[in-house]
Amino acid sequence: TREWIAMLTFIALIYFHNATMVHLTLGAVLCSILSKILKLIIRQKRPSRYNHGKTSYGMPSSHSSAVMYFSTVLSRMLLTEFCNGPPCLEYVLLANLISLLALGAALSRVVIGYHTLSQVAAGILLGVLFGTGWWTYRFTVLQYLGDVIGVASNQVFAYM
Repeated sequence: TREWIAMLTFIALIYFHNATMVHLTLGAVLCSILSKILKLIIRQKRPSRYNHGKTSYGMPSSHSSAVMYFSTVLSRMLLTEFCNGPPCLEYVLLANLISLLALGAALSRVVIGYHTLSQVAAGILLGVLFGTGWWTYRFTVLQYLGDVIGVASNQVFAYM
């Protein structure tokens, strides 16, 4: 899963090559770092049936948080940047499909025995909350800073 996420992120960055994709990729990296830090703090072992020679902790599931982060921001992007007013049925359906696929990918971590349901649920919650917060941050703080910088630069250039 990690390789697929990295490859799709790289393809999106190359294809779109804009500030939005850089911002969303930075959010994914920060979400992953937060997940790893939480693993080191919580130190909950993986399920006992997990025996793949790996000794990392399982709470929260990093894969679940990453896939749900991307699902959240992509769904928000579809519904806010591509939809130009109701009904936007195709974007709603696509956002729901993305969310269901992400949820399936997250829950597969339980099925294959890499995580417990609670570890995956924590990863899902982390990804959705971080994705929502990062998207909100993009449209509040960054937009405000852009407006302030724009006004300041306009005033500077007005005197030139």
